[in-house]
Amino acid sequence: MITAKMTHCGNCYTLDVDGHAGFNPGNDVVCSGVSTLCQSLMSWCANSDEAHITELDARSGKFHITVFGRTHDVFSMTALGLKGIEANYPKNISVDIEKVFKTCLAKVTLPLAE
Repeated sequence: MITAKMTHCGNCYTLDVDGHAGFNPGNDVVCSGVSTLCQSLMSWCANSDEAHITELDARSGKFHITVFGRTHDVFSMTALGLKGIEANYPKNISVDIEKVFKTCLAKVTLPLAE
């Protein structure tokens, strides 16, 4: 099963995807759909002046990206796509989307007040 978790707070977005769908090994439409969404998100962020990728790990069975910037629309599109796949293949993918303030706090160093 694929597990996908998206978190965000403000302009910080993270997507973690792990596993394999096991729908039809060798010709898996679930894995293909998820991979296409992840690759499209990564390409958009890498080529956008509005996004700054701070963490990236893209390999077979694993995708992790953390991005700062004006990326709400592209992450929303990715979330809708993942939720659509989950609606059609609930035995093969689980999607969790949440807003977590501590995600940003762990990645941002604030300047000290003078």
